[in-house]
Amino acid sequence: MPPVTDGDTLLLHFTSTRPDGEIFEDTRSGEPVRVTLGANQINPLFEEALIGREPGETVTVVLPPEKAYGK
Repeated sequence: MPPVTDGDTLLLHFTSTRPDGEIFEDTRSGEPVRVTLGANQINPLFEEALIGREPGETVTVVLPPEKAYGK
């Protein structure tokens, strides 16, 4: 499969953690989330980190608080 590009629809699982490692959101216990890149459905920095990745690849994205959920 080709790398992920803007406009692709993805099924993905993610785990969101705080800086201390506490998990506050985790989709792995249920169905994957369906998102279309470029449709403003997820954080733009998260989208940017997915572009160019291979399907099935695991990606770690660290977002500064001001670009995520705030402090």
